[in-house]
Amino acid sequence: MLACAAVLPVTLLTACSNRDNDLYTYYDEPTATTTVPMTSAQAAAAVTTTTTTARQATPASIVESASMTAADLVEEEVQAVGVPAQNTVQALHCGFHLETGFDATRLTKWRYASGATLDQYVVHAEDAVDTTTGIDPKTCPKQGPNRVEDGIPATALSALSGVDAQVSWCAPGAAKPQCTLVLAEGELATAVTVEAASTSRARTALVRVAPKAAAALSRES
Repeated sequence: MLACAAVLPVTLLTACSNRDNDLYTYYDEPTATTTVPMTSAQAAAAVTTTTTTARQATPASIVESASMTAADLVEEEVQAVGVPAQNTVQALHCGFHLETGFDATRLTKWRYASGATLDQYVVHAEDAVDTTTGIDPKTCPKQGPNRVEDGIPATALSALSGVDAQVSWCAPGAAKPQCTLVLAEGELATAVTVEAASTSRARTALVRVAPKAAAALSRES
């Protein structure tokens, strides 16, 4: 009580002495605050931060983040190839395709020194996982120019971590033998196709690239 008397004016002494020791009643009155206006530089920085955050949240930035980069593929020793001006997902071999109605799509193309190619499609859509699980290589012909193998053997390509759906197949009957892997995670799906001089080479390259594609798919924008 002496401490209270020492710091408070005499006119408030009675109120201090009669009040219960209750922190909720001591501090239930609002405290006046002083607002310091931002400088023009601070305001500009705040707008930039907000704009950048919004940009990072867009489907376009998400599919860009999920696309493999030159750094991801450095061990493949590939060179980037220009893509068509209309950057949309095309039909995959044997009529397989990722359904329309995407929020965003992205296509990247790479070329090996041997002439083999590596294409990656990334799409953002609500039905990405359903679309991937609906792809069934068994529906493709087993004979003739469009024949397709059911998938890359599990001994070569095991289940990839961090993905919700995974399907693969090889098309030895295509114009050039090719192998394709489609992965889905959340609202993202990616289709990676390697086209090479032989099915064996295409399969071997795709098995090497598969974990990199799965890691990129899980990358945050």
